[in-house]
Amino acid sequence: MLVDSTATARPAVEDFIRAGYARKYGAKIGSLPATLFAVAGADGAPLAAAGLRLRGDGFFSETYLDAPLEMQAFAALGRPFARDEFLEVTTLVSASPFALFPLMTAMLRHGREHGLGCGVFTATAPLRKLFTRLGVPFVPVLAAAPERIGHPENWGSYYEHDPWVCLMPNPAAPASCLLPRTRKARPSNRETALNG
Repeated sequence: MLVDSTATARPAVEDFIRAGYARKYGAKIGSLPATLFAVAGADGAPLAAAGLRLRGDGFFSETYLDAPLEMQAFAALGRPFARDEFLEVTTLVSASPFALFPLMTAMLRHGREHGLGCGVFTATAPLRKLFTRLGVPFVPVLAAAPERIGHPENWGSYYEHDPWVCLMPNPAAPASCLLPRTRKARPSNRETALNG
């Protein structure tokens, strides 16, 4: 579900994201993007959530880059993208890999509906490994250096998990890696986190 700043679920989704980063990394997440996506369990509690940024929001992952995002994408992917073609996924937390799939489906659908041509995110080594195993197409671009952001101490141990800025060349394409519809998101004691 799309969770904007007026949604009644907004406080619970924000708390879920902040608590996930605090548990995993000891991080203290400040403001979150105006647009969030979430997947809820049968009881209405979030099972997965992430922020979404478009051109007008600014791209957090660009902080780590030496050149504008569209120039880095051209260098990495070999084709031009306009700035308004990018969709950035940020501050992703999932209670289990199974909850991640419906969240990705919703975000990819949003990309299709808005004609977006390139996804960007900053992912830790465990999340990149999961994406590779699941067949999620992405291109690692550059290691995310903590000195590029203000107050890196707020991110706790996050940077010890080898985060990289990554591109997804076509987030509007069908996601063959996504979980079959017969499977449902369910709670788990494993957690996956991504920041951006």
